[in-house]
Amino acid sequence: MVFKKTYIQILVALISAAFVGLVAIQVYWINNSILLREQEFSIQVVRAMREVADSVKAHGYYVNYKDVMGGKPMILQPESEPLLIHSTEPESEEAPEDSLLGSSDTSAPFFTQPLTSGRLDSLMQVALAGNDVKANYHIGVFNAYRQPEVLAQEAQECLDGFYEQDYGVLLSAGTTEAATYELRAFFPNRQRYLLQTMWLMLAISATLIIVIFGAFTYTISTIFRQKKLGEIRNDFINNMTHELKTPISTISLACEALNDPDMQRNDKTRRSFIGMISDENKRLGVLVENVLRTAVLDRGEMQLKVEQINMHELIKTVIRNLAIQVRKRGGSIKTELNALNPLITGDPVHLTNLVYNLIDNAMKYSPDRPLLTIRSENVDQGIELHFEDNGIGISKENQRKIFDKLYRVPTGNIHNVKGFGLGLSYVKAVTEKHHGTISVESELKKGSTFFVYLPAHYEEDD
Repeated sequence: MVFKKTYIQILVALISAAFVGLVAIQVYWINNSILLREQEFSIQVVRAMREVADSVKAHGYYVNYKDVMGGKPMILQPESEPLLIHSTEPESEEAPEDSLLGSSDTSAPFFTQPLTSGRLDSLMQVALAGNDVKANYHIGVFNAYRQPEVLAQEAQECLDGFYEQDYGVLLSAGTTEAATYELRAFFPNRQRYLLQTMWLMLAISATLIIVIFGAFTYTISTIFRQKKLGEIRNDFINNMTHELKTPISTISLACEALNDPDMQRNDKTRRSFIGMISDENKRLGVLVENVLRTAVLDRGEMQLKVEQINMHELIKTVIRNLAIQVRKRGGSIKTELNALNPLITGDPVHLTNLVYNLIDNAMKYSPDRPLLTIRSENVDQGIELHFEDNGIGISKENQRKIFDKLYRVPTGNIHNVKGFGLGLSYVKAVTEKHHGTISVESELKKGSTFFVYLPAHYEEDD
């Protein structure tokens, strides 16, 4: 048993390590994919910005910046040509509108059109589309002091973002610091956009992680459930073996005694042994019936022979049949049958077994003098039965399990409790078959109370 327990622990540890490793690899792969996507995005953005810068230089747009010395605007020229400063007096003739994008005459040193945020946005929009970037953006021209020279009004609130994301391309490198301009872009929803472009991959990865986690959880729970079922099965077999050995041994001894010629001449002794054989045979029949009853429940084949039943009379009959056992234990059963209408429709055999099992269960888990109170009352078009005992009680943890098949409540120092753990599971099955409910309230060392509700009228299952 110790080896098996250690084996299960090692198996669970290996499965847990494998699960953690798979999830770690998956997360690492996702993280790397996001980093690669960010790098790809940066390359696309910078390429687009260089195209915008080349267009600005090629068309000779000027930034309306007045230097201190001459008070003249800076005209942005191609890098191959020297940086020229030209005057744009009011009388100067403005270049035609089609020179904004359509002119291919790069020999002209400059155009006298100012670089506005609208023109800059148009150039950026075309460049980003050509690089397959559809994210929202702001673009502007900044001087060497990080002050905006060309910038849309709506972008004024996010100046810090232009330098936090660091998407910048040099637009002009003047002979002085004041003549240096830089084209910078900011993407306010960059992270959301990147995730949207990767949603399919991320969805598949998340699904795989969930599937792996579900499989891991199911595997671990199955291992522990099988381990628990194995322990319950062994406990059931041990209990059954002891339960069967006693009547078999008793019957065997009685048969040997009856074969003795001296015993055969003594009628009183002979009748005593015959009675003993009869009682033990009935006991064996009850044990077999319990096992067969469980098999019927497993197959869902419980059939009810419904008729009208007086639950008060049924309870009194069961108490009379158990009176000898109760007296042997020095206990008592008190009844408070207050239901004004004790009549219901149900199966008398199964309901009798239900009451018998609940009383027998109270007797088993009570001290030397078991005290049981059975109450009844009419509720919600039916009858509710209370079985209150002074037994050892049931912990909160065990209360969730007592109706499970083959489960037996740990009895602590009480070692003479017999049974297979089938009684309460059978009681629950009978109750639910009659469309009723069963519950328990209990506290350790303070007894338990079982509540059974049975509707007055039984309706066949569809």
